Amino acid sequence: VDDVNMPAVEEYGAQPPIELLRQFVDFSGFYDREKQFWKDVVGSVLVVAGGPPGGGRNELTPRFVRHFNLLCLPPADDDTMTTIFGSILNGFYVTFSQDVKLLSKAIVESSIEIFGEICETMLPTPSKAHYTFNLRDVSKVFQGILQILPSNCKSGQSMSRLWIHEIQRVFHDRLINEEDRKWFRMSVAEKIKRKFKMSCTYEELFDDGRPIIFGDFFKAGESEYCEFQGDIKAAAFVIQNSLEDYNNINMNKMNLVFFADAVDHVCRIARILRQPRGNALLIGIAGSGKQSLTRLSAFILDYLFFQIELTNGYSRAEFNEDIKEQMLLSGVEGKKIAWVFPDSQIVNESFVEDLNNVLNSGDIPNLWESDELDKIVDDMRPIMKREGKIGTRSVCLEQFNLRIRDNLHVVLSFSPVGDAFRNRLRNFPSLINCSTIDWFNSWPEEALRAVANFFMKDVELEIESVRQDVVEMCVTV
Repeated sequence: VDDVNMPAVEEYGAQPPIELLRQFVDFSGFYDREKQFWKDVVGSVLVVAGGPPGGGRNELTPRFVRHFNLLCLPPADDDTMTTIFGSILNGFYVTFSQDVKLLSKAIVESSIEIFGEICETMLPTPSKAHYTFNLRDVSKVFQGILQILPSNCKSGQSMSRLWIHEIQRVFHDRLINEEDRKWFRMSVAEKIKRKFKMSCTYEELFDDGRPIIFGDFFKAGESEYCEFQGDIKAAAFVIQNSLEDYNNINMNKMNLVFFADAVDHVCRIARILRQPRGNALLIGIAGSGKQSLTRLSAFILDYLFFQIELTNGYSRAEFNEDIKEQMLLSGVEGKKIAWVFPDSQIVNESFVEDLNNVLNSGDIPNLWESDELDKIVDDMRPIMKREGKIGTRSVCLEQFNLRIRDNLHVVLSFSPVGDAFRNRLRNFPSLINCSTIDWFNSWPEEALRAVANFFMKDVELEIESVRQDVVEMCVTV
């Protein structure tokens, strides 16, 4: 039983799920409450896991804990993390140039240092409820680095820029204000100077007009992860061409204006989606473009795009059918899917619990009937045979879940306004643990100006000089 101390405490201090487990340990069974007889459970051992109390996790009653042998697993120390990630990186760098290999130690030590600093400095508050960090975040940094090919990273400088990009995508993108982001960029610049032994200044790294952007959609016909060699306007031009292709194919056309922030968010979402088990949590007020940019990112990567259609009477049964359909597409057929789920579609809080399970394990308890599972096993057997694996029932179902986790990319689109957001993060920890967070700011003035210019360009005016005045008025309003 995972997350054993997550059940909410009732008004008088009880946790019914825990009490049910305690009854099982105390008496080796349960009452059947419908037929009113006792059921003995034979040959079963209970193994439970939980995190330290706090942040939605509660204290466990001593009446329950007394039955267990307790094992405390302390967090990995810096030496342990250095050994783990150093081994991964050194193995990956075998085919790279000597300049790149020499940076292995600096990358590992800098990543671990920044992780330690951000855990100590950026503490969660009511307005920063998602400022919780764990080892999975460090792993995501290295997962991003492992996407590069030797042909696209031939020098130490190129690898340094890749590290800056990946560490920013994991930590920097979830920060909510410029003060926090400036602190983080200063920390990165300090590591580049001290650990990487490079003489770059903060201004050269972050203010020189050439953004650090890596992606796999900048070269036509190629899908190799590499750095974009150009300024933000050139990147906007590439994405604008993709939007025109989208509008030529789809009936529901999108009118998007690619100012600097919009370009950044498209690149960030596409980077998350291209990774196995890449799930995103997009946080921003309504209307900031989260769903539209995800739709475009999915099109750029040639992924299927899915979003449930709310109708009158849409309930748990319809939601389960939608989930099953996407699981079969991603698990059996191996299709790559971007599933956008905005908080406006949370008709029932149990929907969030199911998404939490999909993020964590790729499975939802009791979702499938036995005949449906039999069909999944039959459909998986030819796939297992092609991959040279044994096609037993348990192996087929395990592979089915793994393929769902790799191919079904959940993109949660939440608003930070109100208590519901904080409560969901507290009650469902996988929303943060198993996703990469991207915080959407309110639009800056240059973005508002770009949008106003876009919609005003075809308006006929007798006095042309009035056009810019109207644009400025739109920005002001």
